[in-house]
Amino acid sequence: MIFPVWERLARQVDMTLKHYTSTGENKKIEKIYILSSINVYDSIRDYLSDQLEIKIEFFDPFKNQTIPSNVKSLNISEKMFLAPALGLSLSDNKRTPNAIFTYNEKDKEITIKRINRLTFLSFLAALLICLVLLIYQGTKINSVTKQQETFRKELERYNPLLSIDKVSKVADEVKMKRKIDRQYVQRYLGMAVIGEVSDLTPPNINLISLKLSEGSALPKADDKTPQETKTGTEIIIQGVISGASNMLDSFLSQYVMKLENSPILNQVSIQKNSIVTFKKNEVLHFILSAKIG
Repeated sequence: MIFPVWERLARQVDMTLKHYTSTGENKKIEKIYILSSINVYDSIRDYLSDQLEIKIEFFDPFKNQTIPSNVKSLNISEKMFLAPALGLSLSDNKRTPNAIFTYNEKDKEITIKRINRLTFLSFLAALLICLVLLIYQGTKINSVTKQQETFRKELERYNPLLSIDKVSKVADEVKMKRKIDRQYVQRYLGMAVIGEVSDLTPPNINLISLKLSEGSALPKADDKTPQETKTGTEIIIQGVISGASNMLDSFLSQYVMKLENSPILNQVSIQKNSIVTFKKNEVLHFILSAKIG
């Protein structure tokens, strides 16, 4: 009466194993462990092993383990009763199956772990950047501090011997040098002006006279002592222009422009110009005034 049940159980197990082999990686099942909450006899194990042609053993959780003597006294059925308790105590979603931990929950857990990992890496990168900036700022502060200390030592070593007497002496020397330079300028000013006017005067213009007049000494408004104030040294140029009568005024204008462009002369103006007869030819007699400087 029990034999048909054994035979049906063997066929179901055989079909399950064939399905696994065909849908998996074609790996053959080499061993089957029997775990049951009821007593299973050796005859059942031997029958299933012969029918399936696979080695079948009872699942003994304490096999190949060092166990106390009170556990050794238990039979195989009693040891198998302890297997579910051991499985629950040692279970982990990473290495043991969990029927109530679905794929959706697994995907959520993977997503959360990725977000946590990304957040951690972001904070780690920000921490590294802050650390690099902190090191750079510390190095910069040390460099500036050393430079400041160097400048401070140089400033301490720099001890200029300045006094009112020395400053007054240097000021007097500068005034004396300026006075000497001014004297040289006054001495050679006439020669420089004559040379400049001669270089700018074209061949058709003959100079009759060239006069220089110095500036006058006027008293200062808030001081009773007279002080030299330069109203500008003035030069008076007198001459005649020869050439075509209709071009004389043009020659005079060109000559005035040349004098105006000179770096020595400025404010050139015509004081007088008239047509006169010289050696039976009409020439333009002119008088020009200009400021020097």
